[in-house]
Order: sequence, then structure tokens, then C-alpha cells
Amino acid sequence: MFYRCVAVCLLGFVAGAPSFADSILEFQSTEFGQGQPIVGTVQISTSGANTRLEINSVSSAEAGGMIFHGERGEMIILDHAQGSYMIIDQARMNAMASQLSQAMTQMQEALAAMPPEQRALAEQMMQRQFPTAAPKQTSKQSPDIINDLGSHGAVAGIKCRNYEVMRDGRKVRELCMSDWDDIAGGQETAQALRDVAGFFESMRQAFPGAGAMEAFDRQQELFGHMNELDGYPILYRDFSASGALERQVILTSARQEDVSPGFFEPPEGYKLQELPQGMN
Repeated sequence: MFYRCVAVCLLGFVAGAPSFADSILEFQSTEFGQGQPIVGTVQISTSGANTRLEINSVSSAEAGGMIFHGERGEMIILDHAQGSYMIIDQARMNAMASQLSQAMTQMQEALAAMPPEQRALAEQMMQRQFPTAAPKQTSKQSPDIINDLGSHGAVAGIKCRNYEVMRDGRKVRELCMSDWDDIAGGQETAQALRDVAGFFESMRQAFPGAGAMEAFDRQQELFGHMNELDGYPILYRDFSASGALERQVILTSARQEDVSPGFFEPPEGYKLQELPQGMN
């Protein structure tokens, strides 16, 4: 649930980064599927290059937090249930990727020495336990076509223009795009978006094919839409191959107030969670 909420709400995270004033933005996300919809809320507090988001599921007791230090190029993942936190930066990503690569090489060498039947079974088990070991799909995807619907809307008092995204002849997404000038610190926000998108792209490069990173594919698509339309989607909806609504993310409120610098550090008493044994 935590990674799903992070993926769904990442756009809210990067949107709330005006460099000239502290601000608090609130979003609501709804995921549709079997059973009752899963509803989540995200509160984003920003000050300069620092942003903190708090993710809560309305449908359950799950919650999590993330802090991004733009100047340090550092992400802090908060585990409220355990009272701990983990730091992710480029150096840690490189170290973990190197360790993982070595481990995968050793496993591949061990597989090569097995009889064919035993090797096939072991490979199936590896692909379930280590998604990075699974063969990467190479099927071609048609380029997205963005159509201007010629209509307007408003979300949380901010005007926006409606678009649809088509792929392979079907609608995959609806967007209501606001102009950067209608968002406080619009150009600063654009730079913050590029910084955060670059950080997550570094994670994808360090861990190609990792299941946790695949959750951000949709956000990377949205970054592309924002660059093409030079705006920010304050409302978007995603649709399945059958045309059913899969999820909706909408801005619910935006306000400005002072945020303490200490709020962008791990809470007092939280313990640093070290890398798993064998990865440090």
C-alpha cells in the first residue's frame, strides 16, 4: 500500500516546491478495482528545496512519510510504525546496485552448474524473489497522443484545461492541466519537478527491472506530459485496457504557512535503519 500511495501521489510531491515561501498542499487519491475503492490522502509541506509528504490511507491504518532534500540530493523514507528511517542518496544507490550485481552474478554462476531441470526450477524461484532477474519485456509501445478537448475546469480554485491521452487507439488518461503561472512559484516548481524526476530516474538506472521502481513508470509518463504541455495536472484519471477507471488523483487544497526547518528532518527518537546484512 505504501509504494502504491507513493506512486499515485508522486506528482503532488514534486508540485509542492516553490522556493520563495512555505506551503502546504493536500491531495486525495482513489484507486478503483475489486471491492471498495482504496482512498488515500497526502499532505505536502515545502520550504525552499526541502519537501516532506505524509501519506495516509483512509481505507486502512497504513501511513508513511518521505522527505526530499533537493540541495543534498537525498531522500529520507520514514517508517512511523517502527519509529525508524532510511536514507537514500546516489552513493547508497551505487553501493546497493554494486552489491546486488555481484550477488546476481554469483547466483547465475551457480545456476549454470545445475542440471537443466533443476536449473529451470531455480530460475523460476529467482524471478519470483528477485524481479531484477526476470527477463525485461521488449514489446514496443505506441507513442502517446495528447488531444486537447477544448474545455476547461477548476480544481481547488485553480483553473485548468482538459486533455486526453490516447495509446494504441484507446484512452489511457485524462488530465486537467493548470498553467505554471497559476501555481505559486511556477517556474521554481518546474525546476523542483526536474530535480525529483532526475532522482527517481537515477533509482531506476541503479535497479533496472526492480518491481518497486516499476511503480513509478506512470509518473515518468506524466512528467513527459507536463513537459509537452508546459503545465501541471491538478487532476488526472487513469483507465485500464477495458476502459474502466483505475485511479484518480485530485488537488483538494493549497495554503501557505510557516513550516519549521526541523520538520524536514527525521522525527526525534527515530532510529536510522541500516542497509540489510550483506548490502553494506
